[in-house]
Amino acid sequence: LMSSSPLIRASSETGSPSLSQKIKRKKKSEVNLAGIGKSNSTQSLTAVESVTQAELQKVFEGIRPKLNRIGVQLHLTDKEPNPEKVLQMQELLQLRQDGTGTLSPLTVEVLKTAANYINKIIQEQKAISSAVKIQALTRGWMIRKQILSVKPYLGTLMNIKVIFCDLIKTERQYITDLKSVINTYLVPCRAKATTSEECHDLVAVFSNIETILSVHQTLLREILHIQEFRWPFFNGLGKLFMLHASEFQNYGDYAENCTTSRSMVTNILSSKKHKFKEVFEHGGTPGKLENLLLLPLQRVSKYGEVLDSFLYYSQAIDSDEIELLSRAQAIMTNIKELVTHKLELADRYAANQEIQRLVIGDKPVQLHNGTRFLVHRGNITTAASKKLHFFL
Repeated sequence: LMSSSPLIRASSETGSPSLSQKIKRKKKSEVNLAGIGKSNSTQSLTAVESVTQAELQKVFEGIRPKLNRIGVQLHLTDKEPNPEKVLQMQELLQLRQDGTGTLSPLTVEVLKTAANYINKIIQEQKAISSAVKIQALTRGWMIRKQILSVKPYLGTLMNIKVIFCDLIKTERQYITDLKSVINTYLVPCRAKATTSEECHDLVAVFSNIETILSVHQTLLREILHIQEFRWPFFNGLGKLFMLHASEFQNYGDYAENCTTSRSMVTNILSSKKHKFKEVFEHGGTPGKLENLLLLPLQRVSKYGEVLDSFLYYSQAIDSDEIELLSRAQAIMTNIKELVTHKLELADRYAANQEIQRLVIGDKPVQLHNGTRFLVHRGNITTAASKKLHFFL
């Protein structure tokens, strides 16, 4: 904009010193135009010259009535400035002196800075707008290309979508149920547990349910990511289950503790003095906790069936994804068999846990090792007529 306009001269009203005398040439400072016109913006501008706050305030007070007289209102916000306002700014800098609209040199410098700033914003907005248009055109072209490629398989893809949406729905409900177990029962019981025996009871009832919840929260988050960014093929589901295969083995430990958990819940409810009894009874209807604790065993057996349903509609799935889904389906089938095997050993594990709790010693005793099981238990009378309780 005009670096030295012959149309603008120093204000005759103020009688202020020349520009070179009034402006201190030290370093750039920030000028706030919140006081111009009716604008309340807090945008900061970098002035060409360094001026004091008092001088700036005086300039702003002089600018406001002059801008109002010619109908110029600047609204500097984060949104794109109106180009018409910039034209008005340029016109302001080129005003002829008629005795009513004279501007001081310092005012001109501030307005030049404002005009340059607005021009810079407009140029940046134009560049961003062009980039957005290019991105929109590219994405539209890619979507149209995908739609044409899957048009023959739309019916099959709709079936796959139904399966996928059902997976998300049931996974959300499963996570909600696990949270209910933890927040309604586990957390209050943990707050009441003060002895090592009560902590052991807590583990015996709830096992590793918190670990299982964490696994499925991560799994759901990644499934939703696939839904959002890989529609309509949902590629990546097979790889996702393969990545979490080792974490699904936590279900083996949970299944092995099943009988112990059920027995411990029964013992706590039948005890009159146990601290957890009140929590269990006030948590819901009778049997609610037992049913909630069975949900992980019921849920883990479903994933193999869900992946098998995807493979049923393999004609609309990429060949690489089919291979990954097949491998994931085999892994989840093995997890189901692991859980079944651990359930068969649950009674043996419960017996070992019960014996382990009866043993009193300076060091904790770990009886369960996966293969050890109870053959017989009874009493032996020693030569000193002393009875010893033994486990074979």
